[in-house]
Amino acid sequence: MILDLIRINEVVEIYEVSSRTLRYYEEMGLLWSSRPNNKTQRYYDDAALERLKQIIVLRKLQIPIKDIAMIFKSESTTTLIQAFVDKLESLDTEITVLSELRRLVDDTFMLLREWVNNNDNFDRDTQRSEMLEEILPWDIVKQLSKYQQDVFIPIQAKLK
Repeated sequence: MILDLIRINEVVEIYEVSSRTLRYYEEMGLLWSSRPNNKTQRYYDDAALERLKQIIVLRKLQIPIKDIAMIFKSESTTTLIQAFVDKLESLDTEITVLSELRRLVDDTFMLLREWVNNNDNFDRDTQRSEMLEEILPWDIVKQLSKYQQDVFIPIQAKLK
């Protein structure tokens, strides 16, 4: 029986996941292992390794653990489809917000170039503060704060 099983350290090496990640997947009910003949190490059978491959692919696609758990518990494909729909919507939102952030950074960079071109002889140390005040208006902070609230905080929460 033990010949059909793979030790945790081998799984870690083959699939490039940490042993802590494997234990976490077990804690979340996504994966299982066994300890045959009172062995101290965890062992994984072929079915568990197939499940691990699926988990790894879903995680690479940034599907949240809670969604993966629902996918495996569900008997229909509806949950899987919904997880991908949710991910696509999340990506669309992130792309929109990142495009806006790109525009803000580009606008600020153009202001910086313009300021440097108009102030050829500026003393970097004494005029740096003046330059930054001019090219980094406070409203950028408000726009970036909205960006963080609208995108990064919700995305980070979904990934947990």
